[in-house]
Amino acid sequence: SELDKKGVFSSAAFYTAAIAAISDIGGFSECVELGFMHGSAIADERGENGFGYDFMFIPQGYELTIGQLSAQIKEALSHRTQALRAILPHLKALAKG
Repeated sequence: SELDKKGVFSSAAFYTAAIAAISDIGGFSECVELGFMHGSAIADERGENGFGYDFMFIPQGYELTIGQLSAQIKEALSHRTQALRAILPHLKALAKG
């Protein structure tokens, strides 16, 4: 991996997701929410579940990579899940008009 080439075996890292909602219902409004998953990037790949860097990312508080964790744990920790939870109240308010 690129980390191996640089002699780095672990480094602080994070995933981030941004979700935006824009509406003109009841007047123009816009909202952007962010989600983060902090942890460490490691040089070796571990696990069979996931894609991208999931096999090289250990979430904060865990010893396994995202690629080794169950789908339920991955979903609960996900940066995308965090962003969706944050924007949900805004979407509910839009739905009420």
